[in-house]
Amino acid sequence: MNKIIDICKFIILAFLLTFIMGIPSLFIGFYQGLYDAGTGTNLSVLETNHFLMIVELMGGIMLPLFLLATYKQNKQELDIVMPFSKEKRLSKYILGYTLGLLLLLTIWSISVYFSGFQITMVWSMSNFRLLILFFLGYGFQGMAEEIVCRGYLQGRLMKITQKRVAIIISALFFSFMHATNDGITLMALISLFLFGIFTGIIRSYTNDLWAVGAFHSAWNFMQGPVLGVSVSGNSNQALILESKDTPNKVFFNGGLFGLEGSGLTVIIFVIVITLVLFIGEKRRKYK
Repeated sequence: MNKIIDICKFIILAFLLTFIMGIPSLFIGFYQGLYDAGTGTNLSVLETNHFLMIVELMGGIMLPLFLLATYKQNKQELDIVMPFSKEKRLSKYILGYTLGLLLLLTIWSISVYFSGFQITMVWSMSNFRLLILFFLGYGFQGMAEEIVCRGYLQGRLMKITQKRVAIIISALFFSFMHATNDGITLMALISLFLFGIFTGIIRSYTNDLWAVGAFHSAWNFMQGPVLGVSVSGNSNQALILESKDTPNKVFFNGGLFGLEGSGLTVIIFVIVITLVLFIGEKRRKYK
């Protein structure tokens, strides 16, 4: 009974941590409300403002700063909730980022092959500064979500329950973090759950967040600004390509939610998770 209470407590605390990430969004929402009331401008105009999107994404930096301040006197606790090993950190980050780019590009390419998207080139040199800012913004945002789910929640749960249970709970939490996003479907929730299972397994293998944080950041950056696909229901980020979904190809494009809501992504993640578990088991037996 005490274990169940502790699990619920950590889930609630993880949920509260997401509000720290969302502080810039609250200010932006307040600003949008004032702007709309004062000018009569439709909010949808402001919602397409790239600068406001970037500010929201960069709000992710507030979470690690908060945890560093909270646990500055207790390094052992900090290593549980925000594990960042100094060993091979650059190589882990580069590997994770590369895998995120390649996996997302693979799924998108398969979708395009089956006419899931209609592609338009929208790049101009005037987009270069925005591209860099989105790169940084998704770097903070992707890592922050991993700190909450695979760092704080999974780290805490692994101390009181089995590793597989901790991974499943953190993956469910990650999935339902996006439950109110535009275009959410059951398929999207399953896909997000599998994303969480995959990153949870990698976190347990590497014992830190460098690889999974980089993977998550690359996944979102490649989806939105580079390929012009909706990122978990958030659209209007296309800077290089714009991928408009084909209405009758939802299995391949995920509809309004984007590639993460597609049946194709679910299948790919099942394959990738199976492969990672197989390799991990082989390595364990070898050792």
